[in-house]
Amino acid sequence: MATLGHRIFTQMKKEADEVDMGANTGWSGGIYITPFKLAQMMKEVQDKSSVEYQRLTWDALRKSINGLVNKVNATNIENIIPELFGENLIRGRGLFCRSCMKSQMASPRFTDVFAALVAVVNTKFPEVGNLLLRRIIFQLKRAFKRNDKSQLLAATKFIAHLVNQQVAHVIIALELLTVLLENPTDDSMEVAVGFVKECGSLLQYLSPQGLLSMGYPAVRPERNLVEQEDQFTHELSLEDEIDQEIGLGKIWSLNPFMELCIILLECCSQERTYLRYYGLFGQRFCMINKVYQENFETCFVNQYSMIHHLETNKLRNVAKFFANLLGTDALPWHVLPYIRLTEEGTTSSSCIFIKILFQELSEHLGIRLLDERLNDPAMQDSFESIFPKDNSKNTRFSINFFTSIGLGGITESLREYLKNMPRLIMPQQKPASESDNSASSSTSSSGDSSSESESESEPSSDESEEDERHQKRRKRLRIETLVTPLEVLGQRHIAAVAQEAVTMMVTLVIAALEASNAKEQALSFLVAGQMPYHLPGINNDLNSLSPTANDINPSIPLAEDMA
Repeated sequence: MATLGHRIFTQMKKEADEVDMGANTGWSGGIYITPFKLAQMMKEVQDKSSVEYQRLTWDALRKSINGLVNKVNATNIENIIPELFGENLIRGRGLFCRSCMKSQMASPRFTDVFAALVAVVNTKFPEVGNLLLRRIIFQLKRAFKRNDKSQLLAATKFIAHLVNQQVAHVIIALELLTVLLENPTDDSMEVAVGFVKECGSLLQYLSPQGLLSMGYPAVRPERNLVEQEDQFTHELSLEDEIDQEIGLGKIWSLNPFMELCIILLECCSQERTYLRYYGLFGQRFCMINKVYQENFETCFVNQYSMIHHLETNKLRNVAKFFANLLGTDALPWHVLPYIRLTEEGTTSSSCIFIKILFQELSEHLGIRLLDERLNDPAMQDSFESIFPKDNSKNTRFSINFFTSIGLGGITESLREYLKNMPRLIMPQQKPASESDNSASSSTSSSGDSSSESESESEPSSDESEEDERHQKRRKRLRIETLVTPLEVLGQRHIAAVAQEAVTMMVTLVIAALEASNAKEQALSFLVAGQMPYHLPGINNDLNSLSPTANDINPSIPLAEDMA
């Protein structure tokens, strides 16, 4: 029992001494020791050849090399290299290689920086570069056997940059490609593509034949059926836009007139989306020669006349093309009268064209400048068809159209005109009504004279036909003069206008029947008809009318007087 107890006590003491020795020698075992304390512990060790001192110096070298490698980047690598050479890289070559591999695995995007650091160290200590390359190759083989894709990608990338720095020979890169492409899979092809992407430029320079042997032939021998000198090779560019001046020079070799304008417009309409490139071409042509302005004006008229034949995408491109020319004043604005914005003069396609045209103009010029341009007194003749003022129906249609597309701000003047339209038209109708009254008086007097002459002699058939045609013309004239006030007057004038219409029709009936001696039948017809309106100048005199035409008063009260 005593012997067994002594053994246990001795073992426990030995383990305690080992722990104390580890604390004194700096072997932390997971416990952090500050650099100051570690240096103090190294000073306390008297025998520098002892294991304790060697362990302390090894730990200090490991921490120093790891700190320098972790700090290195593209900007401070020149400052890190002198500090690194201040360390014992001969003794710590394994530490340096391990630190570089771990750092590169953690941050693959800095692989070129680590390779540059290794290349500098390799110039002074080639054994360090040799050791690192051997360890990377060993890591690559292990990852390839284990199908560890992440480690394989990191290792191949490190080798590729070491080949670029010429630390590793080109033969290693070619052998690696051969292994990866011998039995190609999706993963091996991905690794091979990444490897060639990193070092393919150097391989093409140093070993073009070796790199060529890695790939498949472009054309297999059994499919090489055309001689090289018999083949026509077409040179086309994938660029969507080229330099404007160069493109202008190429197009200038064509016919620089109407054909050129048509070709440019057709190319623009064929694009999937509108390219401002074509608008700049058109603008440049119009500024070079006014002939192009005339040609594009003709193209504008032709395109608008056949706008219903275009697809929506082509229609949009054409509208934006002409909007670009109008917005830069390359195309004069007097082309706009070709557009008539009325309910009868537009289709769904033309409405889309006008919508895109004015929305693009608003984007180019701004709503305020566009409104000023459209209200320019010198250009009102060019905008009468788009902002019609001939009647209220067309005016309202134009206002509603631009309001629906979000450009109601440019119709303020048209709205004001529509608001004041009845007051503007009434003074214009008054002189016309007075002229009708004078015409009616002269007609009545001529009717009287014709009646007197009728009692003296029988009129000829030619004269009666002429009088009948004259009466029909007067009837049409009076109906036309009546329609215009009906369109412009408000609801409050409807009753007065209707009364005037009935009065006018009564007078016309009486005058028409005079030629056939049927006045008495007309009077009896009017009395029996029980007219619903009180007609000044007619109803009050029905009982006093005589069979002679001299008692008929042809004067008709005007709508203005009745109101």
